[in-house]
Amino acid sequence: MPTALFVCPDNALLSLLAEGVFNRAPSPGWRSTSAGLTEAPHPDPRLSGLSLPLGLEGRYPRRVAEDLVALARVVVFIHKEGPFGALPDYLSRRIDLRWSVPERDLETVEALRSFLEGRMPEIKRLCEERTPRFL
Repeated sequence: MPTALFVCPDNALLSLLAEGVFNRAPSPGWRSTSAGLTEAPHPDPRLSGLSLPLGLEGRYPRRVAEDLVALARVVVFIHKEGPFGALPDYLSRRIDLRWSVPERDLETVEALRSFLEGRMPEIKRLCEERTPRFL
């Protein structure tokens, strides 16, 4: 099954929430997963009320690895607005979309969820383009 990979700095909030939002209404035949450049000790506490509805229950942050990136058909890097430092080569050369989240959308989990939901059509177009067509 084709996979969309969401990556953020620590996989505690941004990419984890994006994974849940995508998987609630995925592109046909697709699924998503997420990881971070580092591994946070636990998910952001603000996700606790959303874990079950978004299918994130029991999901803990993990570190991105080269093999995970290699298996993904679409890779999205999400970070706070502003400049972001260097990324590992195996990741930077595979990034299809880069989402910079404005500070105002980080104030509440609802605002962040709304931001991510607004960006989903962009990734779904990419998924559709990268879905094999059979004659």
